[in-house]
Amino acid sequence: MLIVDLVHFADTMPRPLVVVSADEDLWPGIRFALLRGAQIIHVLPPRSRVRVRRYQNLETNTYSRVIM
Repeated sequence: MLIVDLVHFADTMPRPLVVVSADEDLWPGIRFALLRGAQIIHVLPPRSRVRVRRYQNLETNTYSRVIM
């Protein structure tokens, strides 16, 4: 459901979106939202075991990653 909300807000909100999650399955949704023109700040909680390399490939001027 988080991906559905992310895509919906990417289409309807002109402001940056903040996503707080370490879910591995989220990166395709973030990528899709970026392709739709969203600006995303992704916060990874402490002790997350996310494979950071996948998210590094998304880094552009519209995506930033914050590792807590």
